[in-house]
Amino acid sequence: MSNSTRRLERVGTVVNPTQLFRMWMEEVHQYRSLGDYTRSLVGKPDGAYPLVRLPAQMRAAIHKEMKGQAQEAVARAVDAAQRDVAFLFHLFMNANKNLIEVRRTNWLELTLLSVMDTQAGPEQAPSFGRQPWAEAATRFLLGVYGEAGAVDYLSKRYFGGRSPLFPDLDADLKALVEHAEQMVELYNDSLWKLGPGGKLVPKPERGEPIDLADVKQGSVKRATPSVEQTVRLSKTETLVDRGERRAAVELIQQPFKEAR
Repeated sequence: MSNSTRRLERVGTVVNPTQLFRMWMEEVHQYRSLGDYTRSLVGKPDGAYPLVRLPAQMRAAIHKEMKGQAQEAVARAVDAAQRDVAFLFHLFMNANKNLIEVRRTNWLELTLLSVMDTQAGPEQAPSFGRQPWAEAATRFLLGVYGEAGAVDYLSKRYFGGRSPLFPDLDADLKALVEHAEQMVELYNDSLWKLGPGGKLVPKPERGEPIDLADVKQGSVKRATPSVEQTVRLSKTETLVDRGERRAAVELIQQPFKEAR
């Protein structure tokens, strides 16, 4: 049993939902993947499941901390804490599922971009279908940086600086960013050749360079809607769990009303 598991089994002093959830994440991140973790729950009692276990631990901690206080005040505190820890669980799950859904597509597109650049040869501008290669690679990078930025924001804003990703997804995202940057750096290098006197001269026929710093800066606009959508979905799922279906429908419809 890990230290984090022991702490979770004996929450002796009140902790806020973020603190409790960080301890839970530390425990489940001992599993390499979300699949490994979910398989570990097979055959276990209901109390082992996070949407049962975490609210119960939050309730026990608050009852101990607020012992002797008015029942109404205790009930309100318990309700708020259970709601918040359930929200964090849904946010955690959605952050992982978001990347699972695009994982294979991302690597396939990266592979195709690399192949198309190589096939163009050293003296021709590469393309990606009918799109100039540099535009396609920039679009791809914007998406990848946006995914990484969204995870980074969620980590800092909701999880006390700890990434919600399971180790396999965390490593996969870092590797994807690294390989994408290496691909662009190789492309940028190919835009130059040795000229008279050993000086580097541009090869305009190969296309335009890609500024990684500019692309990374521009990816913030990609991360923002991803974060908003993930947070809204997680809040909606929390409301559904609590039986507040009308509020859930209103929340999920909110962006469509604002777009009118």
